[in-house]
Amino acid sequence: MSDSNNIKLGRDLLCEGKFSEAKEVFVGIIENDPSLSDAYMGKLLAELEFSSEDMLRSSSADISKNDDFIKALTFADEERKKELEEISRAITEKRKLLSTYDSDFLEKIYARATNCEETSESYFKNAN
Repeated sequence: MSDSNNIKLGRDLLCEGKFSEAKEVFVGIIENDPSLSDAYMGKLLAELEFSSEDMLRSSSADISKNDDFIKALTFADEERKKELEEISRAITEKRKLLSTYDSDFLEKIYARATNCEETSESYFKNAN
């Protein structure tokens, strides 16, 4: 099976909540070709038990120093690198706000804000 088919299989497993199986698939892809950005992101998602990058984006998981995230950035093309950097920025913004305010309160506001729109601007507007 090709790496692109294996990445699709890994993503399907993530969506099904089969995180340990997905991680095995992504680790196998990395062993076969250690320069595939999407394999590192898939492995990261599996380890965090997130089914998608959208879940990661809306989380407060600290990925800035995560080896898999760093490798995903390293091997990403320019367009993909921008997407990954935006995910990191969104998480950093959320972590900064959560460290300033009561986290339970902000988690509820953040959930409402991101249900309305997919922008950090809506989060700040609703948080205020």
